[in-house]
Amino acid sequence: MNGETRDRRRELIGREGYYIQAELENTEDISVYCIGDRQNTYILQIVQVFNEEKYRREIEGRAESVRKMTEHCPSVFLRYLENTWINENQDFQAELMVKMQYGRKLERRVTEKRLTLGDVLQIGIQCAEAMEACRVCGIAIQAIDYRMLYWVPEEGWKIGVFLANSSERPMRPEFMPPEWVQGKNYDMRSEVYSLGMLLYLLMNEDEMPFIDICQTEDEAEQMRLTSAEPPLPLYGTETLKKAVSKACSSREVRYSDVRQFRDVLDQIRKRLPENWLTSEITGHSYRDEEYMGRFDVESFGGSHMPDPGYTGQPAQRATGGAQKTDTEKPEEYIKAQERVERRNARAEEKKTREEARAEEKRKKQIEKQLKRAQREEQENNARKNGNKDRKDLLIIIAIVAAVILIIAGTIIGIRSSRNNRIYSYINSKTYGTAMVELQELYESGKNVDKAAEAFVESCLGDGEYKRIPDAVQMLSEEYCRDNAEFFENIVKTMVEDNKEKRASDLLDAMEECGGVRAEYAAELRSSVGEE
Repeated sequence: MNGETRDRRRELIGREGYYIQAELENTEDISVYCIGDRQNTYILQIVQVFNEEKYRREIEGRAESVRKMTEHCPSVFLRYLENTWINENQDFQAELMVKMQYGRKLERRVTEKRLTLGDVLQIGIQCAEAMEACRVCGIAIQAIDYRMLYWVPEEGWKIGVFLANSSERPMRPEFMPPEWVQGKNYDMRSEVYSLGMLLYLLMNEDEMPFIDICQTEDEAEQMRLTSAEPPLPLYGTETLKKAVSKACSSREVRYSDVRQFRDVLDQIRKRLPENWLTSEITGHSYRDEEYMGRFDVESFGGSHMPDPGYTGQPAQRATGGAQKTDTEKPEEYIKAQERVERRNARAEEKKTREEARAEEKRKKQIEKQLKRAQREEQENNARKNGNKDRKDLLIIIAIVAAVILIIAGTIIGIRSSRNNRIYSYINSKTYGTAMVELQELYESGKNVDKAAEAFVESCLGDGEYKRIPDAVQMLSEEYCRDNAEFFENIVKTMVEDNKEKRASDLLDAMEECGGVRAEYAAELRSSVGEE
């Protein structure tokens, strides 16, 4: 969108008596804002159409369908409040302004509170209901993506349905079913794939399937388009993982429609204890057969009837052990929480160490430069036998001032350098961009020990273990020789987090480097259970 159109729309919103709190989406055809007046907050969308009668009737008919649908399903969709034609006197373009119920976007909600297992299940159920309702009402909603998810306090997750066509709002490639990309027919099973992939990304730290077994994202995307069965996502109960993986598999394997998929998610939600549903999704990566009874995601046909052998209570283990109560947290969940706490503690400790090292380094640089200035001043005084007049004194003061300015300029230059950009990317968790910058700097022959160390420690704190081997290979031999504990800490942390495979990959990369890293790798092999 050009700046003139953006400014004009903002001005129109102001004329209607609203102020813009946030800009959620902006293209030539549609703008979405979070707006407010003196009393309330709303979601506002502005849709642009050709200023001809047939196009205006078409968008008004679509708006009326959305209004009826949201009134019929108020628990699923953001409520449709009112619409107004604005800017309709122009020769070629007219714009319809639609006001809807307020909700927090998914991106903002997760910064305030992490998603729970119950959140993921509710999102899946709500999206399935929304896709079915849109199909019945003739609203184009071929795929759900993050932009349509809103959190409404006291009501939970809802779907925001916008009037722009799907083709006018490009989506992430991962949400597109393989048959859609290949130009084949899009049917109800394709809708299942889009919804399944949405849940998969929510349960897999927003990483697409196959990324862990491929060298690049392009290779992972090609494997996804072959309709291969994806590996289970990282988080979620065993039954939920299997259900989502089934939804993202080939067309023949998927559920027949989103209603059947919705019934599976609903059965899972009903059978799990409340304390599981209200805990973070990252804490769930374990088996749940004791709560599922004889429920099977592979054979479930979409019936709402409960399983004959299901009593609403956790099943007794075959060994005859006692049943778990609803208030008891499973051991796997406790372990996962402990891993998260250790990771957060390491991240905080690392930040404190980095700040202390940076401060100490700045102090040493300033002291070094001042001592050098003092020595030069003394040498000048000795050469001139101490006979200094006012002019000489002013020259010395100027020299000292110039040295201080050089020091300040050097520090500022360092902060604005490419090396500092790398630290900025690391601090903002943009690891892919940071690695590209780091690689280019390394290939130019620069020493990147400190930047690579910061990259590794940040990845270690966030559990981004797969990125660590590339950074370790950039460290100089001298750095490696003086920092044996650095490598021991990396491997120890991975093992504590039950990531022995990642630790093994790191040791393989260290062996390829040869030298002291290969020696460390040989010594650390035993700690990951290898010969």
